[in-house]
Amino acid sequence: MSSTTAGEVAGGGPRPRPRRRSGSPRPFAGPSVSAFDPASIAPEVRDGAAAGAAAALGDVLRPWRGKYPDVHVEEESVVGQSAGHLVDASTDASLLVVGRRIRRSAIGPHLGPVAHAVLHHSAAPAAVVPHP
Repeated sequence: MSSTTAGEVAGGGPRPRPRRRSGSPRPFAGPSVSAFDPASIAPEVRDGAAAGAAAALGDVLRPWRGKYPDVHVEEESVVGQSAGHLVDASTDASLLVVGRRIRRSAIGPHLGPVAHAVLHHSAAPAAVVPHP
């Protein structure tokens, strides 16, 4: 009785490689997909979206402005990556306040990518406020 090693067959030769059947799927590394770029939107669509968001922001802030009239708030609605815009705005700010949702899970990150970027790159002091 002859002993065989891994990679050999009983006849003494190397183990044949499995052949691919025609029509079977082949591995394919497609083009990488990058994040959505708001600059690729037509300017009139982008400006319309920003104007609609600005109106909605004004509606949300209206009751708070009435309740706290001495607090100065500058509202700005922009299209693009939130973290980058907030970090850029922090150069002229006294305090940058960012909200985050409260996570109930004991595992996983408790800080999202926007709050994380603000904490690491903001020029002004940053406060992260949990919101249920």
